[in-house]
Amino acid sequence: DYTGGGCPHILAEPQRTNDITYSSDFSFWVQYGSPTIVQNIISPDGNLNGTQLTRGSNQTPLRHSNVTTLNQEYTFSIYAKKGSVDTMILDIGDETNASFTLTDEWQRFTVTSTPTSYTHVDISLGTSVSGDYIYIWGAQVEAGSYATSYIPTSGGTVTRNQDIFTRDGIGSL
Repeated sequence: DYTGGGCPHILAEPQRTNDITYSSDFSFWVQYGSPTIVQNIISPDGNLNGTQLTRGSNQTPLRHSNVTTLNQEYTFSIYAKKGSVDTMILDIGDETNASFTLTDEWQRFTVTSTPTSYTHVDISLGTSVSGDYIYIWGAQVEAGSYATSYIPTSGGTVTRNQDIFTRDGIGSL
């Protein structure tokens, strides 16, 4: 329902590619400080594939390398909810450290930046110590200035085609 209190409209999205090759399996990310990654919670898609990310000795336990191109704008988004701590930091290429306060409900968090030195994205647990954890699911990195709807991946990048609508044959509507 896209009525939004006014004239109904359709959500049309541009073509986008999720450059994260395993969007809900964080065991494929580079791990720092021996974090624990366990799929043990119901995710927003209703499956038991939400991940409990427990910090080891490094505040930034997860990095996905080589997912951006230098000097191009990207948006990194992920679903997250509070565990033992309620702060998560997302970063694109060490350009922007966006801090978010998590709640007991799954929410999607996004950061947009233009990397100029590095081509990775990071997930950090704000002010935390070893053993602190949060829940994450559904990572997406896409070229562009805003996040589009979630594009699941499982072993390679996935491109969603642009939505196209025409007005032919709907004169009575």
